[in-house]
Amino acid sequence: MLFKTLCLELLRLVLRGDVTAPQAVAFFRDLYARLTDNAAFVSGEQASSATPPIPAAHAFYLPNLLADALWLLDIETDPQTIGQAGALPTTHPMCVPYLFAPAAPVPLLNADVRSRLYSLCKEFVKDDFVPAIIMKERFEVEFLENIELVEPKTFSRKIIRTNTVMLYKQQKFNLLREESEGYSKLVTELTSNLPALCDQSWSTDRASVKTNRQAAVRERVSVVLSNVKSLIGYFDLDPNRVLDIILDIFTANLADHWDFFIELLQASPWRVRKVRKRVAPSQVASIGTVEMDAEGGVTSPDGLLAVEEERSVCASVLGFKFAYYNLPENNVSTPPQLFWVAALLIKHDLVKLEDLYVHLYPSDMEVKNEWDEFVDEMKMKEVEAGKYRDSAVS
Repeated sequence: MLFKTLCLELLRLVLRGDVTAPQAVAFFRDLYARLTDNAAFVSGEQASSATPPIPAAHAFYLPNLLADALWLLDIETDPQTIGQAGALPTTHPMCVPYLFAPAAPVPLLNADVRSRLYSLCKEFVKDDFVPAIIMKERFEVEFLENIELVEPKTFSRKIIRTNTVMLYKQQKFNLLREESEGYSKLVTELTSNLPALCDQSWSTDRASVKTNRQAAVRERVSVVLSNVKSLIGYFDLDPNRVLDIILDIFTANLADHWDFFIELLQASPWRVRKVRKRVAPSQVASIGTVEMDAEGGVTSPDGLLAVEEERSVCASVLGFKFAYYNLPENNVSTPPQLFWVAALLIKHDLVKLEDLYVHLYPSDMEVKNEWDEFVDEMKMKEVEAGKYRDSAVS
């Protein structure tokens, strides 16, 4: 503790102007050489990897001590910390108790104290006696700009660019056209873990076969779902594209393994979820169920109602499949298996018919127009038939 206090007091002498910065740095370099037997200065990588407590025999002990001391002097002489610009403290209560003994500092009343501190830090950072990376970790940006460790304009632009990337940049998932490894592993995981249709160890009784099949499906679903989540996280796969592939494999294995995929989707995050929202009273009937509060009321102070709306990602993805086959440029007809998949999902409450209906073709308006055209055509045929009948009678 005495050694730390002496180091801090020597640095304070520099701030008072009693000792120059080069003299202080030369003293500490000579001290470093004596403590470490002329060892080389610690690199930035070694300094970053050092974890406290750092023993006194360690090469990073003295540079780490000096960085902490300089940080404390920055706090002691910062006008914003003091509370009144230009007035430096006669005593300071923020002395770190576990690092430096609370000595009685001599009043720092010289207006050039901050400039002396900047010069002192520049001398220490020169040749990485105190690693620059440690200074960047412990000091504020404004201080680092004053000791020329960072470029003011360049560093500010980097901060803005980094914040933009972290907070506002749209996340790009690993789509099929970008990299196929994650999706190929997904297809392999789904197709290679389908449960057996029957096993020799099962009883021939129908009820026993059904029970054993259900147990095998549940066991495989648990394993497959866990592995699918891992693949999504590791390869950064788009969850909606993963669901699309699951539905494709579901369609291809509909006859034998429909129960496995139904169980998988029921246990997955793509199942129907209830979402709470606030809407106007006139929209409640078309959106969801009114959610009563603790006092039996349903209206909030802003006149809105709390309702629960069920949302299904599965319905949207399945609807886009139907919409794809209905494109004018697509000459492939909708596969009948897709209708069976939709029927099974609706039966097991994984998809609501009204959610899927908006994606189907033709639209209500087109149906009405076709019906009107059909009626007009029938009326026209009726008129023509009447003309032929009258001519035949005459």
